[in-house]
Amino acid sequence: KGYGILRVRQALTQKGFSRVMIDEALAEYETDTLSTLEQYLQKEPREKLTDRKACSKIIQKLMRKGFLYGDIRAALSHYIEFDPEDTDD
Repeated sequence: KGYGILRVRQALTQKGFSRVMIDEALAEYETDTLSTLEQYLQKEPREKLTDRKACSKIIQKLMRKGFLYGDIRAALSHYIEFDPEDTDD
């Protein structure tokens, strides 16, 4: 459903799985976190990503979805650097 690793871990804990089982399952769980985060960021207007207050709200929303702060910042910096409207055609 597009959740981060922390949210998945929390859901499995609530279902009653042991920590060992969760760690084993998540070791096999591979996902491209940056591309998932970039998909979320593409849905947001670019103005929100450059506005400090609005960007903070977006970061909080993504953290509630279980993504790590470092991953969010990396995706933000990568996404903001690449501006599809800023081409030299």
